[in-house]
Amino acid sequence: MLRNIKLKMKIELVNPMPDLIGAYEGVVIRAIGRGLITLSEWNKRFKYYRDYAGYSFIHYLEAKMSGKINCFLTENPIMIENKEELEGRFGIKIMNMKEFVSEKNLKDLKNEKEK
Repeated sequence: MLRNIKLKMKIELVNPMPDLIGAYEGVVIRAIGRGLITLSEWNKRFKYYRDYAGYSFIHYLEAKMSGKINCFLTENPIMIENKEELEGRFGIKIMNMKEFVSEKNLKDLKNEKEK
């Protein structure tokens, strides 16, 4: 508990929505605790992985920790630019909406639904 409080004091967020600060910090603390990222990585790199919609990377970390998602949809340009590295490290495919609704993916989704 004390470790979490100390971590919370060191986590830097870039223009967070005030009502979500606690939730964001909680996800980052859990990700650090599980060894997915380090505090240094967060503060030096990943805290900047935000876009107009908020912290897509935090939602990506949540997806990883849930263990229930194998594809993450985002329009975050930083995540799209670094998707190969992120997919390799965290094991969750990253797609933008154009990729997701491509003809091939729609066929695959239709086939899955019909099974």
